[in-house]
Amino acid sequence: MDGLLGRQPLITFGDERKVDEQGKYFDGDGLNVKDWYGYGAEVLAVMDGVVAATRDGYPESATLAKNPARIEPEYASGNYVALDLGTGHYAFYEHLKPGSIRVKPGDHVRRGSVIGLLGYTGESTGPHLHFHISDNNSPLNAEGLPYQLQGFKILGVYPSIETFGKSLLWSLASVGSDVKPNGEFPAPLTVVDFPESP
Repeated sequence: MDGLLGRQPLITFGDERKVDEQGKYFDGDGLNVKDWYGYGAEVLAVMDGVVAATRDGYPESATLAKNPARIEPEYASGNYVALDLGTGHYAFYEHLKPGSIRVKPGDHVRRGSVIGLLGYTGESTGPHLHFHISDNNSPLNAEGLPYQLQGFKILGVYPSIETFGKSLLWSLASVGSDVKPNGEFPAPLTVVDFPESP
């Protein structure tokens, strides 16, 4: 599977966020969702597939402070797209921006197609994309399945979850290393980049 978002370093451990070279994932204090680097980024189909389900129109707060503290479980994923990848595998893209979903159930999509924009809907600590593969077309009634990414470059890593949580500097990969794994999943707190799609 290729990159999930457009070009910019990406932190990954199940929830994807765009980050800058100083480890920040927002400009300023980050209270306004539009100040987050990933907010509004194009979300791309990772494989060819058929749109199995969508939810759009779930509202989002303009600031982190106004996001509801507790959201009913059925709305925790916010606006989302589910793609049927075949053989009982479904790709879920959650927390999408209201009104941004560009596909509808039954549409055939190609790898790299824009399916929506990254937002701040549902249960979320900030604008990010939650992506996973599951065995059922249901955000809640499914088991997660392992998957691999192709063609990414490891830029570095956050030394701890606390460092990431405080939006502090991440450590660069060793000087001179040109680590480009293929067919694996980055370790938690890894900062990666994806090349331009061919």
